[in-house]
Amino acid sequence: MGFGQKRQEEQGFRALRRTVLFRPIEALWSAVFAVVGSAAHPARRVGRWSPARGRVLVVAPHPDDETLGCGGTIALHGRAGDEVVVLIVTDGGASRAATHSQRAAESAGAAVTIGGTWHRLALPEGAWRFPEGREQIRRVLAKYRPDLLYAPSGIDYHPEHVRVARALAAALGEAGLEPRVRVYEVGVPLTPLLANHLVELGAAADLKARALAAYASQQGAIRPIRRLHRYNRRLYGAGGEVEIFWEMPAPSYARLLAAGEQRVGRFPFRGIRERPFGDLLPFLVGLNERSRLRAACAPLDDTAT
Repeated sequence: MGFGQKRQEEQGFRALRRTVLFRPIEALWSAVFAVVGSAAHPARRVGRWSPARGRVLVVAPHPDDETLGCGGTIALHGRAGDEVVVLIVTDGGASRAATHSQRAAESAGAAVTIGGTWHRLALPEGAWRFPEGREQIRRVLAKYRPDLLYAPSGIDYHPEHVRVARALAAALGEAGLEPRVRVYEVGVPLTPLLANHLVELGAAADLKARALAAYASQQGAIRPIRRLHRYNRRLYGAGGEVEIFWEMPAPSYARLLAAGEQRVGRFPFRGIRERPFGDLLPFLVGLNERSRLRAACAPLDDTAT
């Protein structure tokens, strides 16, 4: 048996496993999230999307984070006439599935689909110096002076996500800017404990799906995060796909990241994983830390703009 044939058989087995075993388990968890949503009504406590009526900046640690976290929202802002700028900070070169040039080409395909003006700093993933990253982000902030900023979350276990978030918070302070900030989630849910803003994507969900398909090399990592998206839909009782945010003033974002730096030891959060058996755990692991970070950000302004 040749290598190519063996690889095809392995891929076929994985696809069969997802269909036969994983889908029923996902259906079970979806029912659990629907019951929790019906009992807790988290959708009643969140603001809803409206145009920024100005300039929107999205900062993403890796190529694909922008689409996973807020791809549909990017498309909605563009359709509403907002000026949208997307900044991808690292080259994603640490991925074993693709080279940094391949990931750049994939992000270019996503950009065509969801729109906006895209910039890529292409800092080497895992090897960039913090002062350099902070300064390059500051220059982009100073150039565009956003009214609304979509920012990576400190509620995460991925060191590069957290590091970019810290560089962004520092750059905001140095630039002297205070846009409204909406923290987006990628693989670690914000949970209703923190989420205070919800965007129902409607037809933009199809654009998001097409943009994610452009990241061909990352489908293995994207697939479980798409389960998280489906769970959020059930949890918030939405008729279609939603994107979840934690909205706050810029000074609160700085406090969020500063409080995270005070943490000792491993990141206390769990991301959603390839196999769905423990899909409830990302919502439960780290609840105490979420409460601590929420308190550190107080007073929160929960009014959506």
